[in-house]
Amino acid sequence: MFLKFLKIAFFPNPYLIIVQKNENNKTEITGGYEGLLLKDISQAIGFDYELLEPQDGKYGWRDSETGQWTGMLGMLDRGEVDFIFQKFAYGDDIFNHFSVIPFSSYRFTYATSKPTFESAESRFEMPFQAEVWIASVAVYLLLTVVLWILLFKTKLYTKEIACETLLNRRHKQRTNTKLRHHRSRLEKLVRSDHDNRGIKQVRRSDASKNANNRISFSDVAMQTLKIMLNQDSSSRYLKSASTKAVLITWMIGSMLLCYSYSGSLLSFMTLPSLNKPIETVEQLANAVDKHGYKLHVGSKEIVSLVIESNPLLVDTAVKIIKNDWILDYTGKGLPRNIEAKSVHVTNVDVLQLVYGVPPFSSAFISEDVIKFNSNTMFPKFLKIAFIPNTYLIIVQKNENNKTEITGGYEGRILKDIAQAIGFGYELFERQDGIYGWRDSETAQWTGMLGMLDRGEVDFIFQKFAYGDDIFNHFSVIPFSSYRFTYATSKPTVESAESRFEMPFQAEVWMASVAVYLLVTVVLFILLLKTKLYTKERAGETLLDRRRKQITNRKPRHQISQLGKLFRPDRYNRGIQQVRQLGVPVHANNRISFCDVAMQTLKILFNQDSTSLYLKSASTKAILITWMIGSMLLCYSYSGSLLSFMTLPSLSKPIETVEQLANAVDKHGFKLHVGQKEVVPLIIESNPFLVGAADKIIKNDWILDYTGKGLPRKIEAKSAHVLPVDVLQLAYGVPPFASAFISEDIVKRKWQAPSYLQGSEEGSSFALNGGNSFLNLK
Repeated sequence: MFLKFLKIAFFPNPYLIIVQKNENNKTEITGGYEGLLLKDISQAIGFDYELLEPQDGKYGWRDSETGQWTGMLGMLDRGEVDFIFQKFAYGDDIFNHFSVIPFSSYRFTYATSKPTFESAESRFEMPFQAEVWIASVAVYLLLTVVLWILLFKTKLYTKEIACETLLNRRHKQRTNTKLRHHRSRLEKLVRSDHDNRGIKQVRRSDASKNANNRISFSDVAMQTLKIMLNQDSSSRYLKSASTKAVLITWMIGSMLLCYSYSGSLLSFMTLPSLNKPIETVEQLANAVDKHGYKLHVGSKEIVSLVIESNPLLVDTAVKIIKNDWILDYTGKGLPRNIEAKSVHVTNVDVLQLVYGVPPFSSAFISEDVIKFNSNTMFPKFLKIAFIPNTYLIIVQKNENNKTEITGGYEGRILKDIAQAIGFGYELFERQDGIYGWRDSETAQWTGMLGMLDRGEVDFIFQKFAYGDDIFNHFSVIPFSSYRFTYATSKPTVESAESRFEMPFQAEVWMASVAVYLLVTVVLFILLLKTKLYTKERAGETLLDRRRKQITNRKPRHQISQLGKLFRPDRYNRGIQQVRQLGVPVHANNRISFCDVAMQTLKILFNQDSTSLYLKSASTKAILITWMIGSMLLCYSYSGSLLSFMTLPSLSKPIETVEQLANAVDKHGFKLHVGQKEVVPLIIESNPFLVGAADKIIKNDWILDYTGKGLPRKIEAKSAHVLPVDVLQLAYGVPPFASAFISEDIVKRKWQAPSYLQGSEEGSSFALNGGNSFLNLK
């Protein structure tokens, strides 16, 4: 299925692949995330490899004069190596001449030095933008004009008039309230001073009246400015409601404006702002063209393949070649600190390895992308084979009788890819609904695979269960995980007869009985050796204690006649307790084993167990321990029983493939699959289901769901083996699914490469272009 030995071309890179010579003078991978990935793939698939470095130290391109390929691409073209496993920037020639398969994203961007702090001179202006400053001044002037117009038309009270009015009001209040304030000389003095406050205000006032009690424009401007600057602006007493409303609005707005400025200014003074970095490719081109920035790239190939592909950087590419801004970082790596007015263009993951991931990076890494001209790297039109599926791809005929995608998540993915890359396509439906396999007699491919093999279509974009023959004959590229599992009907509710036993498992019941018997035996042995107070003796002792308490406490409790009436009943409570006791006393004040067993059982069931009055500390300790344990046991049982009665438990589902095989073999379960190809590719690949595969073919347990979809309810003793995403689309995602979807995997018997299977078995595939993994076709 895969070659046992491969010759691989590589180019040393301090971030991608690091090598050294071993004892046998062979090149070994020691680091770099691409190098470690290659080692993992070789171990997973089981192949050996030899690393070969290009002599000219170049990635490679096609020479325009000779038409020959240079660097690693030349080695691949001449057959010196089997493939190149490395990140690669490729153009039309490379894409058309070689088979390109992706194994990771490759996005070119740029990095500059960290933005510096802005100068401290402009920090007092920074809290507000220019628009806010202009708007604030405009509102201030407008409000001043409006207030002046309103005050010009209304009668204005100046300070003097206002104070005279205040004095008249004070004298009236004093005359009317004389009788109320005759309490003390101190209060009279206070009130007199309070009433004369208006006179003091007049004396302190030095404002002059304007002619006709009118106010000037400058006075209004000064008052509004005072309000804005939180100064005393109480020199005018306005009578107009509209004027007051305008002033109140201005006060609130001024307060918010001042607080906003103060908070922002404090923030800017504490943490100064940074200069604006070069965020877009357009800004980058402008910086190189007008502000003397240098644009460094890793190799000359990058200039033609990446820089020139962006229309904004066409002129910049000429400057790079002319000024030799080529920065070879394959040996020493990129500089730790980027110089001012310098820009490094390379892959984003390399930049993040060197400078860190934003926002904690030591350099500014742009989020913009120096894009490839991808429209020229992919065919303009493709013929695509498909089989309609209720969940994966839904189609209908349009007005021109052409098949269009209307639904299904794989169909939507195909539409998005076509729009992003910019290619047209025509869909060819396989009428017989067969995905395809190689016929063992004729060796011909059937179904969609036959269409692909005969060249009737360019590729198949659909989930596919594939085996060794398919993998070896076709180019298989994953676009999503593909994991087969099974679904059964929801587990049923267990019968109500056994709910009283369910709260505890059998082991808990047995342990509880054993502990009960052990405590009873230990208590009986201890009570045989100790002096036991029975109920009668305990009652007598209690009576004596009560009488003594009555005798000693009489003087303290003679508070009221009512208290005396209630106290005798309290003191005689012991007599009533003794009269209620009806347990016979055994000879020699000893207790029987049955009595001890009954008392411990009463404690367990929270019954009255006060007939034993123990003197031994060890016996009391055991009883207290038993009481606590009994309480916890009873509460646990009550809570669990309430839970089981409220939400009944379900019968155990079929959770593993081994249990599924046993259910099909011994309990009459039916194992339904979507197509016959699944039987040899999936069912027979699992050692537990080899016997079930024969039953599927013999009983024709094929469930065609491509048209109508899966049944909404799965029958009892039936299981559907399908991709997990199809099952989740049909029945929902656990725990809210309407069927039980197993977490176990119906595994494949062959081991696919790790980049195909990921962490799961099986994979979907499409035949499309990539940008990283090169293999000579």
